[in-house]
Amino acid sequence: QRDHEQAVRWVGEKDWEYRLAFSAPPRIRQAQHARLVFEGLDTYATVRLNGEVILEADNMFRPWSADVTGRLRARGNELSILFRSPVTAIRPGLEHAPYRLPCPNDQTGGTCPYTRKAQYQYGWDWGPCLVTAGIWQPVRLEAWDDARLADVEIRTTSLTDTLAEVEVAVELEGEVAPGTTIQLFVAGAETAAARQELSPQAARARLAARIEQPRWWWPAGHGEQALYGVEVRLCRGEVVLDSIQRRVGLRTIEVRRTPDAAGASFEFVVNGRPIFAKGANWIPADSFPSRVTPDQYRHLLESARDAHFNMLRVWGGGIYEHDVFYDLCDELGLLVWQDFMFACALYPGDDRFVASVRAEAEHQVRRLRH
Repeated sequence: QRDHEQAVRWVGEKDWEYRLAFSAPPRIRQAQHARLVFEGLDTYATVRLNGEVILEADNMFRPWSADVTGRLRARGNELSILFRSPVTAIRPGLEHAPYRLPCPNDQTGGTCPYTRKAQYQYGWDWGPCLVTAGIWQPVRLEAWDDARLADVEIRTTSLTDTLAEVEVAVELEGEVAPGTTIQLFVAGAETAAARQELSPQAARARLAARIEQPRWWWPAGHGEQALYGVEVRLCRGEVVLDSIQRRVGLRTIEVRRTPDAAGASFEFVVNGRPIFAKGANWIPADSFPSRVTPDQYRHLLESARDAHFNMLRVWGGGIYEHDVFYDLCDELGLLVWQDFMFACALYPGDDRFVASVRAEAEHQVRRLRH
């Protein structure tokens, strides 16, 4: 039906509620820490646990979590999420606004710049206006005792034909007890490449490892795409309390700006070699991101590689892509120019909006930096 887009516009103008009943086993209820984590809520959401509001969300591009320690029942827990329409939530404020922010692609009356949500859903030259609401990323209940790994950053600090030096920065959460160690393993080695005992209540740690005869990661067309498995373990004695795995390429990269007669150069230099960027603009592969399968991502990205691309620019009117997208780019030698999610509009500058964007940016930089 050629008018189907207009026929389903009402979906984006309604509020929607999700409900779930679940049980919590003793090991969850008795843990020192319990947390509900929502990796992606789209977008204005009020989350209740057993009738109590535990969080209010207003940004599609970041995770949200709530401490539920001591709040869980053995049976009959009810989790509910009320999503307010992202269109009707904004319209009343526009009626009294002294000016409107320009957003020429918007087909909902100019509401899109005010909401941290995929902008293409409000209509674009290539796609329909289908403003969604709902749970678009996984939800999980976490429980743990003592300490755990909150974040890991892996950075190649030097790289030669004979030696790579890697630095790993670790952030910790919880209570670090005496005798707790951080251990670093590289590429499936049976023994730790580095090990460090933590001081009690430590919040951070830093490890370094040396990899002899390293295999380098190169963009497509310039060499192989060697990838190393890196694992960081948090241990007490022989017991592994937590672990995080990453797959990384050993490479150096810079944006080189050399002054010249016209101003300055602009080129990407990988492993000391200037790379001529060949690629295209990546928009969401479907109007509904949850419908794109890993096989579809692979087909599209392998097609880009086979067309001799070595770079894709993730456009700011879409989404920060799923992990599978970036993992495949690593495998296929595709550099990623990553936009933050802004496109073809002006955006608010009030403190609340800026704070929301700051939390979004910090999360995405941490997630995507590998």
